[in-house]
Amino acid sequence: SYMDFDTWWMQNKFYVRGELGYYDFFYYFWGVGREERIRESFTVTFPRVRLEAYQHVNSESAADDRSMYLGWKYTFDHFRINSVTPGGRLYQKQYMGSEGGRISGMGPSMQWDSRDNVIYPTAGIRGTLSYEYFSEFIGSDFNYGLVWGFVSHFQKLGKYGILATNAYTRFMHGDAPFFHLSNIGSPTKMRGYYEGFHRDKQMLGWQMEYRSPAWWRLSMVAFAGNAVVAPRIDDFLWRDIRTTAGMGLRFLADKRRNVNIRLDVGFSRETSGVYLTLGEAF
Repeated sequence: SYMDFDTWWMQNKFYVRGELGYYDFFYYFWGVGREERIRESFTVTFPRVRLEAYQHVNSESAADDRSMYLGWKYTFDHFRINSVTPGGRLYQKQYMGSEGGRISGMGPSMQWDSRDNVIYPTAGIRGTLSYEYFSEFIGSDFNYGLVWGFVSHFQKLGKYGILATNAYTRFMHGDAPFFHLSNIGSPTKMRGYYEGFHRDKQMLGWQMEYRSPAWWRLSMVAFAGNAVVAPRIDDFLWRDIRTTAGMGLRFLADKRRNVNIRLDVGFSRETSGVYLTLGEAF
């Protein structure tokens, strides 16, 4: 169970958002880096805290509605690994964090947003760049740093179509646990890969999606993307780049706010996935 929150004050000059939750999950684990993909499973319970606080920093004389926010973010998970595949790599404790543990990190964050609509944008740019340091000083069992960034661009194609593009990166240094490494695969990025099928410290990725109305409240999308992970930035190789592609169906559940129910089917050479949720992938 979890609770999301997003609170704004003083005519959107300040806002705080985050997540409080407690999770009981079952995961598959396929290895780290270029290791052979061997499927193991593990179960985990963990409380989670995500907190971000921002202040608007644009000047009052800005000639447009683009918004920049500067702020601070905090991340906390306490993983309790309850079971693993007997004899597997997690069972043999081959990785940092094989016995679970706490991550607790904080650091500065910057956001830029010029989208015409935050729920279903048809034009504009959204970007984020942040750095968090996870340290024993603030309660973490592991010491490492994390740089996370992405930028999304939206533009109209023709009378009704929308082309959405997204590039993202996740760089780490230090001794990060396996459960917080950079993953390929999720309901929003590299759809078609099981989450964590490929994982390592460094990641680069991009995706593109074409969105077009079909009939009544229904619309269709087509998407594709690439991503790559590596232990170090200078270890990225063309042969390690992974590709996904797929199609999706949207049902407009809330016409006033442009909220869609999203059904996507994604494929890769190694796995596939079906995703049903609210809102766009990005």
